[in-house]
Amino acid sequence: MGFTIGNKAYAGFGNNNTNTFKDFYVYNDTTDVWTPVAVFPGASRFHAFYFALNGKGYIGAGSVGYPNYNFVNDMWEYDPLADSWTQKANFPGLPRFQLGFFSINNIGYAGMGEIVTNGVISNCYNDFYAYNPIANTWTTKSSYPITAGAGIQGGFSIGQKGYTGCGYNLQTGNLNSFYEYTPDSTTGIDDAAALPIDLKIYPNPCTDYVIVSASKLNGAKNLEIIISDSAGKKVYTATNVVSNYKINASKFKTGVYTVQIADGKKNIVRKFVKC
Repeated sequence: MGFTIGNKAYAGFGNNNTNTFKDFYVYNDTTDVWTPVAVFPGASRFHAFYFALNGKGYIGAGSVGYPNYNFVNDMWEYDPLADSWTQKANFPGLPRFQLGFFSINNIGYAGMGEIVTNGVISNCYNDFYAYNPIANTWTTKSSYPITAGAGIQGGFSIGQKGYTGCGYNLQTGNLNSFYEYTPDSTTGIDDAAALPIDLKIYPNPCTDYVIVSASKLNGAKNLEIIISDSAGKKVYTATNVVSNYKINASKFKTGVYTVQIADGKKNIVRKFVKC
């Protein structure tokens, strides 16, 4: 299990058919060296879900035992700058492993999966959820199309859509079906988690600069701007922002960008095009 943050890769956990592990490492491709990072404070596990959001990594659910399976639904956040782990909101579904998962616009998605009883797959799931790291909340999303559920383990995103498939189903056995997921909005962030401000982005499309204008920003505290590219990679951040905040976009590559303003609990998101 692992993820990429910036230009570094992180990986660890797993099992070797005898023991389950929780050691974790960072890989430097310049020196071709693996280095241990902070010890994971939770239980060792394998076949969990994992993704990176806003410069931090997340690992959750999975099995903490083998060959005597013991399933969990806790989730943890890794901060590479502090080299520390923090427990976050539990995955809202039943404990399980072999989930389908991916991230879109710094929102994490996870669901499906299976459990094993007495060494045999005994249940598969099709429930599906979205995680907002700013609000630290999970939201129920559209269920996976296979009614009886599927044990999948994995997925990926391209642009604004997620993809997952194959896996196993109790009714039909091994699967080769494959599905595309479209978020319920361009950001996947629910209105209930939005800041009560009127956010405008202009000029849009832009060339050299873009202005973030919000009618209720004046007087607000601890507001942060995060700009991400179409692949979800963070390209710009600013703190303590004020209304009519001007951003130099001349070095941004041509494409669609997401602007997120957050106060640590809620956020609001818009998009702009860089020509």
